[in-house]
Amino acid sequence: MSDHIDLTEWWSSTLRPARRKRFAALVLAVALIATTTVVWLSPSVATPGKPQTASAEEVRLSEENTRLRAILKAREQQSADLARSQAKAEAERKAAAEQGAAKAEAEKQAAAQAGQQKAAAERAAAAQRSKAKAASERAAAAARGKAQDRAEQAEAEAARA
Repeated sequence: MSDHIDLTEWWSSTLRPARRKRFAALVLAVALIATTTVVWLSPSVATPGKPQTASAEEVRLSEENTRLRAILKAREQQSADLARSQAKAEAERKAAAEQGAAKAEAEKQAAAQAGQQKAAAERAAAAQRSKAKAASERAAAAARGKAQDRAEQAEAEAARA
């Protein structure tokens, strides 16, 4: 083999392969790329189109999943109903509190008005009592004055006699 290699130019002949070698390398690369492409693009199931049969465990789990979904839906419905009921009760409590406050305010105003009317009636009665007392005191004073006048006249007559 050393007969074919020229030591002065050994690198020049080895760096440039023959055309057949280059073509063979190209064909090999294309074949590898084609094989890789076919493998990557092929389906993962060995027999496409053949239906898979579910095992008994898968069927049981599917039925349980369906049952649990129905239970979850019912619970969500109950939760929504409860939320609506609580919102309605809160609105009713708020309306009742507002009505109670309005009723209390009306009762307070009615009591204040009744108190004012009672106070006015008491003032009027007190005024009448004071007028009556004043009148009776005047009458008593007048009667005392008349009695005193009569007594003085009687004394004066007794003194004259």
